[in-house]
Amino acid sequence: MRSLRCRGDDAGAGTYNTDPKEMVTLTKPDQSDRGKPPADKGDSLVVVVVNGAATVVTFRGNPTLLEIAGRALEQTQNSGQPIENWELRAPDGTPLTDLSVHIKKLELADDAQLFLNLRAGIGG
Repeated sequence: MRSLRCRGDDAGAGTYNTDPKEMVTLTKPDQSDRGKPPADKGDSLVVVVVNGAATVVTFRGNPTLLEIAGRALEQTQNSGQPIENWELRAPDGTPLTDLSVHIKKLELADDAQLFLNLRAGIGG
């Protein structure tokens, strides 16, 4: 997984398509950035679509899917339901049931999105 920068003025800026069949558009640094050290060297990104709202989760190292999901819920201010009531899905829609798996084990493409939604029958 490579560190990427989102289109827009700041890290979370840009328009994200939340249709699971389409990926968000992230851009690689342009040629003018060559030779300059990244602002946060070692940071990686993953886009998590939480109930239809995309958020960019920045991380270092190799956190678990539980940590990624928790940050995505915090960033989108979804604190009304415990993590057990949420379902995380891979870019292809496959449920990711083992949240103890580390993010890099998924070998996600640079532009991949994860989807986090309340389980069926939860909420109201």
